[in-house]
Amino acid sequence: MEKLVSVLIPTYNRAPMLKRAVASLVKQKYKNIEIIIVDDGSEDDTERVIGEINDPRIQYIKSEGNNGVSFARNLGLRRATGQYIAFLDSDDVFLLSKIQEQVGLFDILTPRPGMIFTNYWEIGEDKHLAVRDGVASGFIGTVNKFSSEVKSGPTGWIITKECCASVGFFDEDLRTLEDLDYFVRILNEFPVYFFNKPLAEKYVHGCSLGGVSNEFAQATREKLLSKWLPEMKSDKKFLSDFYYVAGKDLLKTLNFKKSSEYLWSSLYFGGFNIRAFRKLLKLYLIWLCNLLLPAKSGKC
Repeated sequence: MEKLVSVLIPTYNRAPMLKRAVASLVKQKYKNIEIIIVDDGSEDDTERVIGEINDPRIQYIKSEGNNGVSFARNLGLRRATGQYIAFLDSDDVFLLSKIQEQVGLFDILTPRPGMIFTNYWEIGEDKHLAVRDGVASGFIGTVNKFSSEVKSGPTGWIITKECCASVGFFDEDLRTLEDLDYFVRILNEFPVYFFNKPLAEKYVHGCSLGGVSNEFAQATREKLLSKWLPEMKSDKKFLSDFYYVAGKDLLKTLNFKKSSEYLWSSLYFGGFNIRAFRKLLKLYLIWLCNLLLPAKSGKC
């Protein structure tokens, strides 16, 4: 008999996209699943949309207020009863054989993984693979825990119940990049296997800070750097890109001091990075403009 797989979907004000995500689960070739939807205080018609889907495998939980994706996933983890846990963001979809193929790998791989994650399509202005074709399937080394080459996101994951019980819950202080933190925590305790086959579609939206406030985004960066900086240094390209994105986003908020620190760090770890160099030039031009024309601050 097929082992039960719990699929956790956190959602917030994404009713139309959520319907598409759930439909991709209802159609899965692998049938023994429970679908746990955690509504993190949505103010749209999410509850009505879910009520219209006639499938007894669906469980709907609505939390009070908007507490963040880590909180929502943790609510789902507490409810899950499956031997495997899968994660699906409410704007993404699983391809038809995703769960079937991943669960099948758990039975044949040695050592038995705590997590198997797959490649997936990223769909935004274009459609491309999250991990390039040339990266081979295989176990992830523990040296490069933060990799610029192998990209991981919850929509690609399935983890064992034992792995989840040992690693614990998502860090609810992190409103973004919480999946990066959780992935590395798993990798510290269990074998992790990458399956280079695109089995999901992840939709990328034009949102500079991942849908969270500047304050939360910056607090997340600082916490991750304080917690994982030695490990991040093992892949200097990853760290250079991390600092670049942080510096770019902080420049938009006119936080010149911190933006400058991050962009210089991006150059330090990545060598001459033309993107970071251009942002630094822009930063100093805006700073000078605001210094000379304070009445037009932010308008230069």
